[in-house]
Amino acid sequence: DDEMPAVSVFVFALLLLVGKSLAADPSTFNVEWLDVTPEPGTNRAGQSTVQGGMPVGNGDVALLVFPQVEAGAVSVWVSKQDALASDTALFKLGQLQLTVRPNPFSLGSYFNQSLDLATATVFVEAGGSNHSDYAWSFSVWVNALSNQVHMSATPGPGLSAADALSSETELRLIALHPTDGGFNYTSKFDCSGPAFSPPDVIPDSLPVPLSGDKLLIYHRNRGVGEGRETEFFGNTMRQQGLASIIEDVPNFVANRTFGMVVTAGPGFSRKNSTLLSGSGSAEFVASILCEQTDTLEEWLEHVKTLLPDQAQPSTARATHEEWWSEFWNRSWVEIASQPLLSQQYAITRFVQAIQSRVAFGKEGYPIKFNGMLFVANRPGNRSSYAEGQGPDYRDWGANNWWQNTRLPYWSMLPAGDTDTMLVLFEYYLRMLPFTSRRTEIYFNHTGVFFTETKTVYGLYAQVDYGCDRDASWPLALENNPYLKLDFGGDAGGTEIVMMIFEYFLYTGDETFLRRYMPVVDAVLDFFSKHYPARDAQGKMEIFPTQSLETYWCGAVTSSGWIEPTLDNCPLNDHPTTAALYALTEKALALPEHVTTADQRAQWRYLRDMLPPLPLIEEDGLLTTSPMANYPKDATLHNSETPELYSVHPFRLYTLARNITTGVNLEAPVNCATLSNRTTCKNFNCNDGWCQGVLNAALLGLTDIAANMVTLRAAIPPAAGYRFQGFAPHEQDYEPSADHYANMNSGVNWMLLQPADDGFDKGTMVLFPAWPCNWSVSFKLNGPLNTTVEGVYESASNSSGTLTSFTVTPASRKSAVLFARCITNPAF
Repeated sequence: DDEMPAVSVFVFALLLLVGKSLAADPSTFNVEWLDVTPEPGTNRAGQSTVQGGMPVGNGDVALLVFPQVEAGAVSVWVSKQDALASDTALFKLGQLQLTVRPNPFSLGSYFNQSLDLATATVFVEAGGSNHSDYAWSFSVWVNALSNQVHMSATPGPGLSAADALSSETELRLIALHPTDGGFNYTSKFDCSGPAFSPPDVIPDSLPVPLSGDKLLIYHRNRGVGEGRETEFFGNTMRQQGLASIIEDVPNFVANRTFGMVVTAGPGFSRKNSTLLSGSGSAEFVASILCEQTDTLEEWLEHVKTLLPDQAQPSTARATHEEWWSEFWNRSWVEIASQPLLSQQYAITRFVQAIQSRVAFGKEGYPIKFNGMLFVANRPGNRSSYAEGQGPDYRDWGANNWWQNTRLPYWSMLPAGDTDTMLVLFEYYLRMLPFTSRRTEIYFNHTGVFFTETKTVYGLYAQVDYGCDRDASWPLALENNPYLKLDFGGDAGGTEIVMMIFEYFLYTGDETFLRRYMPVVDAVLDFFSKHYPARDAQGKMEIFPTQSLETYWCGAVTSSGWIEPTLDNCPLNDHPTTAALYALTEKALALPEHVTTADQRAQWRYLRDMLPPLPLIEEDGLLTTSPMANYPKDATLHNSETPELYSVHPFRLYTLARNITTGVNLEAPVNCATLSNRTTCKNFNCNDGWCQGVLNAALLGLTDIAANMVTLRAAIPPAAGYRFQGFAPHEQDYEPSADHYANMNSGVNWMLLQPADDGFDKGTMVLFPAWPCNWSVSFKLNGPLNTTVEGVYESASNSSGTLTSFTVTPASRKSAVLFARCITNPAF
């Protein structure tokens, strides 16, 4: 393989004008490559990749756009967040290849591939000698307001008259899941046998009314009983002792069809089932749909309603650009002395937005932590697919892992991106009927629980549950010791409730709160009933449990099930205990008219029963403790810091709370900075999902937080990828979703922290962990629909001045407190 080119170096214009905010000018952070990316790339595992792809999307449909220089083409891989194959794996919809002849890349030395953040468009200019005389320009974008992909090729000022006269343009549709050879698309993380997915289909004869100059590709999962691939769902239910409710649980993959219809402008004709051809300038539109329909014909009828209005192309572009203008005006952070961090912050926000947006109440699926929608492994041969390779392969398979999935969503509310969070809430709401039934079957009480790894249904991952389980093991428990007894830490239920409360704190949206209150109620109901044992003081004993993946309960061994004891299993693990304190505090602070008297009574009972938050004096230091019975059986199995979950995500200890309520930060700060305990030292981990940067920002550890965010920004892209917003594999799979996401959250909370003093007060603290020698222009969102915008100019290492400062609405200015740096707080 050719050597990977250096990450693009952008010309960094002055970020901060004295006394003036740049007010959402994302073009400063555009990514521009003036040299062709060598292909193919090679990822960490040695798989061949498309190295030179740039991402665009609209939140639902996402594209990887890359030039194919030898072919004279620009290609697009099309993905969609709900394009789920038979085993719930994400499948790409296909490839669009736009080719120009004569080859524009051979008509001169000039090359420019750029991502324009302001309009979410990838441009490729080729031929000629510079930007003023290029031969051809390609553009690719996804309409922000409809699932339509726009691709165009336009002659440039440098195209000779002879080349213009002889030019040919074609759009070819390419299946990424071959139609020949009986390909078996499998996930190595399933154990019920291969989940066969049929190949993509490109009809030779398009069904009426899609005849004419159009191309069609689709992938359809068969219905229940029509093929063995749909048995993935039934097999998983039966494996986990839930056969009695199979008919009561919606099958999300049966009869799911996803695909696209490609149309062209005037002068182009369909040559065969895969090719549209013409001459000169060209614009193509791919209309995309994913639905569960009883028949293919029904899906085809729906697709035809999405075809573009050829008379209104300029209107579509105008409304698209208006949407992105509003997006970039929601927030920004531009740090004069940290150009790379500022750029990575903007790019990360963009990458999250283009793959995590769905209309209120509509089906959606959260960002895949292990590759997002941008896995770029090249299609292989038959054997490579059978081994789990190919363009949709990702380590850890099709399931969602909460430890990783959650992290991009914490950065969204401060950025004002409320719409991109709804996907996550809908995902949990959709699982609620099934998980409620499962709790009753497994534990004979009400409420819901989740586990860290789960399918889109909420089921355990097959491998985690155990392919060859011992019959003596309790039906409810997974075989995987990293996960089996964690219901309150990495499991997801408690943290999704925290996020629901956070969304309501920021927006005050009672319609939202009422929609998702069933999730809040069911999670807290579970914990009110699941741990009936009481200690000598009458407090709940959270047992058996574990402290994240790091401290296990040794109750399942290779020899079978062993009854848990306080010598082999944690008591009152820190994450669950912290979660229940935070959630009951917030639940009881909700407006009474959106809750019931019975709910409030249950929440008060639960709060009254909670054991003390685990603390311990160790080596002369008071620190937070991973569990009440630490150091019993303190064998470590991962590199987490469970004793700091009371900082993030449950925010019992933050500098903002210290300023407003006087909460003592001694124990968590000692753990983070002074303790010799291994899990406290894990605070220093600063890659992937490690949340030391979040804890440092929330605790006001300014120097540590600043160092961590700058180091994260400087991490180069993943092996096999050039785009700098695609983070390395780390603990997940490339491109990783959480490495840069944690960087963004760290920056947000260094600048502005909620004080968690109630849904009615919504106090926030400015500059709680901000380096006073970092000048910054910023606009962030805070509690109660408040925006805080300003320009801070550093005067020294310890102080500076706000040259502009606006709180909207103005009535909320008194809710903004200053932590440090400011010499003119009366501004």
